[in-house]
Amino acid sequence: MNVDRNVKYRLGEIARSVTPDPDPFGRLMARRDRRSARVIASAAAVAVIAVSVAVPSIFKGEKPQVPMAGEVGDTISSPWERKLLSSPTRGSLAAKKALVDEVVTKMDSQRAILGISPELKEVSPLFLGEVGTARIAIVAFHSDDSAILVSRIAARDASTDELIAGGGGRFPLNPFFIYSQSVNNSKGSFGGGVALAPHGCDIATSVGGRLLVDGRVDYAWQQDSVDGSFPVPDGTVQRWRVSCGDVVRYEGPELPVHAYDMGAAHAPVPAPGREIDEAAERVAIETNRFLLGRAALSGVPTPVPVWAGSVPALGGRSAIVSASISPAGGVATVLQVGTSGKVLIADGVEVTAPRGSNDVVGPDWNDASLVSTASGASRDLLAVRIPERDGESAIWTSELLVVADRTATEVHAVDATGKLVGTAKLTEGVGTIRIAAPSSVTLQSYNAQRKLLAKSSFHELADAGAIFGAPVISRW
Repeated sequence: MNVDRNVKYRLGEIARSVTPDPDPFGRLMARRDRRSARVIASAAAVAVIAVSVAVPSIFKGEKPQVPMAGEVGDTISSPWERKLLSSPTRGSLAAKKALVDEVVTKMDSQRAILGISPELKEVSPLFLGEVGTARIAIVAFHSDDSAILVSRIAARDASTDELIAGGGGRFPLNPFFIYSQSVNNSKGSFGGGVALAPHGCDIATSVGGRLLVDGRVDYAWQQDSVDGSFPVPDGTVQRWRVSCGDVVRYEGPELPVHAYDMGAAHAPVPAPGREIDEAAERVAIETNRFLLGRAALSGVPTPVPVWAGSVPALGGRSAIVSASISPAGGVATVLQVGTSGKVLIADGVEVTAPRGSNDVVGPDWNDASLVSTASGASRDLLAVRIPERDGESAIWTSELLVVADRTATEVHAVDATGKLVGTAKLTEGVGTIRIAAPSSVTLQSYNAQRKLLAKSSFHELADAGAIFGAPVISRW
């Protein structure tokens, strides 16, 4: 199942509130201040950020997107998509059958304006309700083979004519989706949203999680729905989980993303032996902050760069490792290979091209940065999987980049049974070790005198991708 169909729509920006806080990064900052080829020099202060991921508005204040004339939409390719289309109407107004029928009839009459193909003979009302300050309708135009989802939004208590004439647009068919929009026009300001899944599925939400020292993320889940719908009056939800029966079908942020353009200019690559350019450092930190938001990690301080340089496994490209220590003790680590603001993210999930949409990744992404994340237990022994490019995506390789204390000369990997599964030499504390993906091991760094310097967990999920140990699941 394609988890990226929605990436052509603009993401909501990550809302942050930054307040100064005492620096918790003693040894990380000590490493950072060393003036060597593998150090990023900066006097930037460490700050605590409260990361809040806003549920994205599909149109984000832009003119609503309208289907082209005769649009037949997406091919129905999953039983779960059919379950969504056959679900009963949800929402606070769903019980008002006459009102629901009126909305369906008037939406059907707008086919020519909406550009919906007459081949999509069925019109199924998926949602009708009032959320926040808005009245929202979502209907599916569909046949046995294809479907388009269309939304309309107006102020609360709007008439059906006002609702149909209001804002809205269309979006791709997915078994689970979130629609949210804010409107500000001559008739006033209003907004709201809704998350929908097939009827009978449970939707749970979380406003944030704690990164633990064992590499797992502990989320406080709130069970919000047992009928497959959840009103979204504001942007406080950061994490979603959809369970159908006993199986988690989806877990992740409101919109999975594997390609992201921060809009930053391509930073120059530093000459050998010189500190990396400050512009490249800014790109790496913004990438890390973005990913912290995608994982909805609570209270994690602003990341700091801890290493910059290259190793043979990176193919000659420069790279930056940045890290942040969570209040619960886990270390969130990001490896960014390249200095472009266009980023391809490797999270262990197979990526396919968005269906029925323009490609996000075009020719100007040829030198896109490749990014992967990891979670660990020690600031003195960081490890993150090296990504590589695979077509329009970034994927994991079997190599880990290790950044340890610069006196470390060797790293060992031990599995859960205590068996040694890998060793590698380190140069000034940096090197690579071959570990199959996915794996969960304990890493140990040693100096030249064979003294154990540090231990750290490296944990990957066996049946799901992850961002900082937070599962990325799409099992539709």
